[in-house]
Amino acid sequence: MSKRRDTRPRKRNMIIETAAQAIDVLGGNAKVSEWLDIEIGTPAAPNTVSGWRKRGISRNFAIHFFAELVERRGYKLKPQVFGLEDWSMVLMPDRRGRKLKKVA
Repeated sequence: MSKRRDTRPRKRNMIIETAAQAIDVLGGNAKVSEWLDIEIGTPAAPNTVSGWRKRGISRNFAIHFFAELVERRGYKLKPQVFGLEDWSMVLMPDRRGRKLKKVA
């Protein structure tokens, strides 16, 4: 008796390229708004998660998505998920090289 080889794609190899894919992987608009504790009764709530599908996920919530999808579930994320062209603006936000002010 021969063993069948599992040909399903592994999560570690799966790349999430858009915010819509990230939201769908996490269960859709309602689940994501519940997970992030975005109150449905507020005026901005209905458009918050659905707006992310078009614009990219808000950078205020980026760490939550990164931790859940990359660290816990093993996916890889493209910068377009967060509305970025590349990761350089996250890693080096000030390309001009401005010096930081000294504190005390």
